[in-house]
Amino acid sequence: MVVLAYLALMAVVIVGAAGPDIGPVRAPLGLLIGLVAPGSLLLRATVGQRLGSGHAAALTVPLSLAICALSGTVLTLAGLKLTTLSLTLVVCAISLACLLVAIVRRTVLPPVAVRWPAAESLRLTPRTAMVAMVRRTAVPPLAARRLRLTPRTAMAGGLAIAILAMGASTVQQIVRVDDAARAATPFVALTGKLQQATPIAGGVRVRVAFTTINSQPRAIRPRLDISVLPGQFTSLRRTLTIRPHGQGSVQEALVARCGDEVVASLSGDGVPGRTSTLRIACP
Repeated sequence: MVVLAYLALMAVVIVGAAGPDIGPVRAPLGLLIGLVAPGSLLLRATVGQRLGSGHAAALTVPLSLAICALSGTVLTLAGLKLTTLSLTLVVCAISLACLLVAIVRRTVLPPVAVRWPAAESLRLTPRTAMVAMVRRTAVPPLAARRLRLTPRTAMAGGLAIAILAMGASTVQQIVRVDDAARAATPFVALTGKLQQATPIAGGVRVRVAFTTINSQPRAIRPRLDISVLPGQFTSLRRTLTIRPHGQGSVQEALVARCGDEVVASLSGDGVPGRTSTLRIACP
């Protein structure tokens, strides 16, 4: 009955991740399937009832977060698009695999609580007190002090590895999202190039080209002002028409002197101010 209920909840969450609106139950079911079920089923499939309920409750959410983070990393490394549906499918597949293992091992039921010995066995007498003091102060041999591989130590090591992997995966995802956001942000850029410089009497005749790049989804008509500083050249003004996700170039022949700067400024039509500077070197 518990297995059928969990499968029904998993189906509802997958349907909600695919797009249809499932109303106010989407958030609680998502938290249950994403933050509780993966870690809990992993514990049932591995240590089963050998782990106390308190330890199991403490490990459930960290293990679930680790599974979600590693699932996103696997999807990214596999070249698949990381979406809500793809991540939900991978996490649900891992949870279902853990559920099948727990069914085979007959450990689906919640872990039993740790039972303490009967009170009679803990009766304090002079003899038991003396034995306890001797055992506490005695130095165990080297063989006895070695770390024993128990379900708890195994789970502690697995939890540490999962937390480290989750941290590395989180940093990687943050970097990828930041790079994708930067690449998807519309922008307008201005670049310049000195194509030719020919010496003439009293200066240099130069040919320059300035290119405006428009990555916005709309056409723009900015103004381009070109001037020579600190020369006496009168500035030129050109109005550009650039289509969406296109570019436009302006080429001009100017007279300048060695050491002057050709400065192009782009403005207008809601375009952020852009400036490109070319320094005229002596040929």
